[in-house]
Amino acid sequence: MTSNEKLPEDDAPLASPEMMLRQRAEAAFLERAVQSPEHPDALSPEATQPILHELRVHQIELEMQNEELRRAQVELDASRAGYFDLYHLAPVSYCSLSEQGLILQANLTAATQLGVARGALFGQPLSRFIHKEDGDNYHLLRKKLMETGEPQSCELRMVRNDGTQFWAHLASTVTQDADGLPVIRVVMSDVTERKLLQIQAEHAEEEIRQLNASLEQRVRERTAQLEAAVRELDAFSYSVSHDLRAPLRAVDGFSRIVSKDYGERLDDEGRRMLGVIRRGAQRMGRLIDDLLAFSRLGRQQIEPVPIDMHALAQAVFDELAALDPERKLRLDLHPLPPARGTQAMIRQVWANLIGNAIKFTTGREVGEIEIGAREGGDGGQIYYVKDNGAGFDMRYVAKLFGVFQRLHSAAEFPGTGVGLALVQRIVQRHGGRVWAEAELKKGATFYFTIPNPKR
Repeated sequence: MTSNEKLPEDDAPLASPEMMLRQRAEAAFLERAVQSPEHPDALSPEATQPILHELRVHQIELEMQNEELRRAQVELDASRAGYFDLYHLAPVSYCSLSEQGLILQANLTAATQLGVARGALFGQPLSRFIHKEDGDNYHLLRKKLMETGEPQSCELRMVRNDGTQFWAHLASTVTQDADGLPVIRVVMSDVTERKLLQIQAEHAEEEIRQLNASLEQRVRERTAQLEAAVRELDAFSYSVSHDLRAPLRAVDGFSRIVSKDYGERLDDEGRRMLGVIRRGAQRMGRLIDDLLAFSRLGRQQIEPVPIDMHALAQAVFDELAALDPERKLRLDLHPLPPARGTQAMIRQVWANLIGNAIKFTTGREVGEIEIGAREGGDGGQIYYVKDNGAGFDMRYVAKLFGVFQRLHSAAEFPGTGVGLALVQRIVQRHGGRVWAEAELKKGATFYFTIPNPKR
């Protein structure tokens, strides 16, 4: 059988792709040879040798190209397998949707996340897996995506094939396939843990808001109660001021009259007892005055004005020293910087501290009192009053500024035990603090601060 003859179709064997390609190549070769003026049968053996050489070289080139193509195909297959792993085993779900929202492609993660076999996802609308209450959010995302072409994202609840739910973050973009049709790319991440924490935080914030509202209500109630208590305290203060002072004045007055008119008829013990009565009544009067001053202090408004602290301290010392002109006192007054505060209150601070210094140096031949100031760490001023008097044991310093707290007996050093409590209350109301340092029988130093006003 010649190369131009064909087998009958019924008798033709089944040809492989390689044989079919060979037959097509031979047919094309013969067709071109017939059309060519140089037919191979007309060529001499010498003329065919170069052609055969070229054919053999070309065959080797084709074999080499085929080997390169085979290696490229192997590399392509390996790369495709790598991309397959990256795509299907990614920690997030990938889906490709049609313009109508039907799933065209999905990776294995998406199938696992939705609880459906991967093949069963194709052709399904993604909306099937969206919680019905969040369907509007999903459709709005698709609508904006198709209208603007810009990436869109949202968070919504999704429902697995078994009915369980999870929160997902959907990030979407739109592109085109080979036919120019729009394709929606969706990246779906499980954010259930973060969302639950967010919801818990929102619930906690709501509880805090409710607790704050409850606390504010309680504060209002307590404020009303305190205001009522203040009114009662004012009424009590009025009662103390009028109802208790009158009997005390009567006791003191009648005792003075008895002592004056009938003193000669009394023996020494009688006169002594009258003296005790008068001193007790006077001390009670001073105590009532101090308590009233202490109670009113919390309600008195702070009206800060510039105060010349140097002149004020000097004036207070002069007034107190004049009450006992026989006392030997030596004042070392250093320059004092000015301050801002309520004049009457700050004067009371100086009066109580300087008065204590004079009182507790009674046992000294010369009472030495030093008054000065230095810069505080917070920019404010620290003022101090130092004396060489009786001092006190620093183990009891915590009791020093309490009402009725005394570190010395009233017989030794008279007083009501309210003076330093007044000092502390005034200084604290001005935003400062007060403290003391001392050594028993070697004197004491009292410090207080008046912060600079904020500008």
